[in-house]
Amino acid sequence: MADDESDGDCMIFIMGITGSGKSHFINKIIENGAIEQPGLQSGTQHCQLVKGKLDENTSFALVDTPGFDDTTRSDGEILEHITRFLVVQHQLGIRLKGIIYLHRITDNRIQGSTLKNFQMFQRLCGNAAFGNVILVTTMWDLLDDQTTGYQREQELREQFWGLMEDHGSYIDRFDGNPKTAEALVMTLLSKDDVLLNIQVELDRGLRLDETSAGSIVAVSLEEELRDSKKQMERIDESIAGAVRGRNRTTKKYLERQMQEAKSRFQQYSRVRERLRAKVSEEVAEDIDQKKKSSRSPAALTIFMAVLGLCNVVCNILSFVGF
Repeated sequence: MADDESDGDCMIFIMGITGSGKSHFINKIIENGAIEQPGLQSGTQHCQLVKGKLDENTSFALVDTPGFDDTTRSDGEILEHITRFLVVQHQLGIRLKGIIYLHRITDNRIQGSTLKNFQMFQRLCGNAAFGNVILVTTMWDLLDDQTTGYQREQELREQFWGLMEDHGSYIDRFDGNPKTAEALVMTLLSKDDVLLNIQVELDRGLRLDETSAGSIVAVSLEEELRDSKKQMERIDESIAGAVRGRNRTTKKYLERQMQEAKSRFQQYSRVRERLRAKVSEEVAEDIDQKKKSSRSPAALTIFMAVLGLCNVVCNILSFVGF
């Protein structure tokens, strides 16, 4: 149930693969609001909440999310992390205005992993929520030839983004100008509140790996677990051979390989357990505990407490015409 204190609060999630410019986008709206990492290595390991205020009665928060295809965390871990934010937002009655999804126009083609993650993003949203999604190409200033960018943009429309556009998603470009970023945020703030497909599914009591989005990760994770187990079996056979041949150097090398393989297997197993959790029930318990111990009943305060957030950047934004 929504808290009265949440009536003036709303959120917009900024999503996209690692290196698509999510933190940079937010910093163009709220200076130094999000931590940026140069290059393709993710600077956002956990969701960051950056708060702004439109007027005395209306505040909003931009949520900078970690990107899929990350170098240090699996897609399963990232999906679980983002989903938990969405469930807390939903259960606290903080209004969700939509999602801005960023994609580098500098990418020559859509890689297999990028396509898989975009399909997961589509399922996370659901067709009914596509009208509250803006698909944005970034890094136009890095192109040597703008014509190439136009061609790639058209390919995105025709081959990947067409379904979402047909269901109301808006396609635009971010040129690095703060006014452009502000306009995109304002577009979503003017829309009705939205409920995402994954929030609906979890409300029904599904586990995360049973949701439309989570099932994609779950299938890939089971493949990784099988491959990892086979790798350990092969290494174990090689170690036995090294022992029989009394090759100590090879044995030590293989034992290090085995330790690394076991570590990966254990990591995959932990992620599988997290995907099997009933996130909605866990979050409801956490919210209840934090409400009992918190001095402030404000939804955003409880939101931060449940998710362990300690830093929120607050800026007063004045958008003409709001």
